[in-house]
Amino acid sequence: DTQAAIAWATENADKPEGPGIQKHIAYYWGLLEGAPAMDWAIGLPDSPAKSTVLKRAFISFSRKHKEDAHEWLLAHPPHPLMKATYRQFLRELGKTDPKAGLALAERAAEPDLRDEMRTAAAQGWMSVDPQAASAWLADANLPAALAEKVRAAARPASTPRES
Repeated sequence: DTQAAIAWATENADKPEGPGIQKHIAYYWGLLEGAPAMDWAIGLPDSPAKSTVLKRAFISFSRKHKEDAHEWLLAHPPHPLMKATYRQFLRELGKTDPKAGLALAERAAEPDLRDEMRTAAAQGWMSVDPQAASAWLADANLPAALAEKVRAAARPASTPRES
């Protein structure tokens, strides 16, 4: 009974066991119905445990419902507490659909997070199409350190082996 579990988690949120209860609910609910679990976790009040609760919900959601989990990420702007999840997702998306990756990255509310997410999408793109990604990078106005991370993602030219 999901509603009873949520009520129990809410009742105990301020107790020492509260974060543990939230993590367990997020994980098991994510296995059953990923999107509602993610929506619940992202809507929790800010706390030191919130990023872990989000991570647990997403791990189970993506293991059991991978395509639905990716659709959920596409439908929601990058969240600061899910930077690592979005970074990985955007790198992969940048390899196959850089425009979609960059568009999702642009939806991040905070400028620093937006730049980090744009960097991730561009890194994926750079690994498969360095010429196009380099052209984009020339006008991207990324901070120098992030632009260097994008450049570093280019596949090195293979060198012939000596026999």
